[in-house]
Amino acid sequence: MTLTKKNKPWTLEDSAYAWDQHVMGRTHKFIARRLSRTEKAIEINLSKTRVNMKLYSAAAATPVRKPRKTAIKKVRFSITELMAAAICGAALGVLITYSIL
Repeated sequence: MTLTKKNKPWTLEDSAYAWDQHVMGRTHKFIARRLSRTEKAIEINLSKTRVNMKLYSAAAATPVRKPRKTAIKKVRFSITELMAAAICGAALGVLITYSIL
């Protein structure tokens, strides 16, 4: 019994087409029909392409999205609050230490 490979290898053009269609918002089913492949094959290729795009973003054809900037709030503590936290932390540490022994 001879085993033959039933799936066809991905060409660079097919992979690029699938990625471009994915970026445009096409479904895996649509891309699969156009390339005569299964939806799972499209899903696997897109996940591999996405990893390659992140690793080699300088050579990528499409730009990689920049992470969103989050608002950072400045938190200020008074000296009395810091001293109270230090004293309570030390007291809690002593309490835990002696309760274990």
